[in-house]
Amino acid sequence: MLKNKAIFIVGTGTNVGKTYASAVLVNTLRFQGINAGYYKAVSSGNERFHGYLTSIDADFVKKFANLDEPTSDMWSYAYEEEMSPHLAARYCGNFVNNDVIRRDFNSRFNRYEFIVVEGCGGIICPLKYEKEKSIWLEDIIIMLNLPIAVVADAGVGTINSTCLTISYLQQKNINISGVILNNFEKNNPIHEDNCFMIYEKANVPIIGTISKYQQILDSDLSSIL
Repeated sequence: MLKNKAIFIVGTGTNVGKTYASAVLVNTLRFQGINAGYYKAVSSGNERFHGYLTSIDADFVKKFANLDEPTSDMWSYAYEEEMSPHLAARYCGNFVNNDVIRRDFNSRFNRYEFIVVEGCGGIICPLKYEKEKSIWLEDIIIMLNLPIAVVADAGVGTINSTCLTISYLQQKNINISGVILNNFEKNNPIHEDNCFMIYEKANVPIIGTISKYQQILDSDLSSIL
């Protein structure tokens, strides 16, 4: 039986489809009989429902993958302001704490066979930037010691942004499991060539591709299990 594995989802930037890719990945794992869950440490640009702030990303994944648990168990910090997390935290005075993230992640890690952990923004994303301490997204990845799946849009420009993201991760000695291409169109020569060129230049596996409205990842997931 698979026991206690996780992967950290990093995007090549904002709005490339990290949450949708995370939801598809969780759903795919569960479809294969793996007890998979989801966790997002920090997010901004969230909403209030009945007066309570929640993570809209966590709520989406919960509904998409039919997770039977409170959304509040799936995140640590959710900011209402739609801005970089370090600014949103400063705006409301609720700063990211590594110990809280470690505790919440471990709680979920021990509850599931596999956890998909979604990052925020791109890899160079400040979560806290104050005089006494700074925390960047990469610090959380290194603290949790998780391998990375890079989510990128399949369209024009993705070779540059994906390879730069991979290069930065490699400089930080972060283990990269591979790339997931979102908004992928089969038989689109640009998308197919982008997939090929990313593999050729970055020399990391293509975990799979996700087309519009797709619910199961086109992959055997052998590179992450």
